[in-house]
Amino acid sequence: MNEHLEGLARSNAFGAALVLVIRAIIVALGLILMAISVPIGILTPILPIGAMIGFVGLIMVAAASKTLHSYITKALKRFPWLWKRVRWAFGEKDEEASSSHPPQGRGNKRLTNTPTAEDRAAE
Repeated sequence: MNEHLEGLARSNAFGAALVLVIRAIIVALGLILMAISVPIGILTPILPIGAMIGFVGLIMVAAASKTLHSYITKALKRFPWLWKRVRWAFGEKDEEASSSHPPQGRGNKRLTNTPTAEDRAAE
């Protein structure tokens, strides 16, 4: 949410007010979900329904608040096995996919010196 509405808030005052209202609604809804998750968790001790509702509320609050977003992402990055599973919800890009590609040479130059059939035909 921080990335998508950022341009709207910078363009004019109406956009900034709209972003403020949207963030306030999302934070309120997330806090309500977190408050509801406690009694639901107590009433359903076998099924972790309360924990899931609380986690959804936490994600909503973190998505709307820049400060809380940074605190939660720093805390989650301490546990890499968990961060790999939830970083998409926090708007983080997949670092492994971008770093798995081998480095490219400049232009059409190859990284090796072995001639190809096209090079042999050109000679």
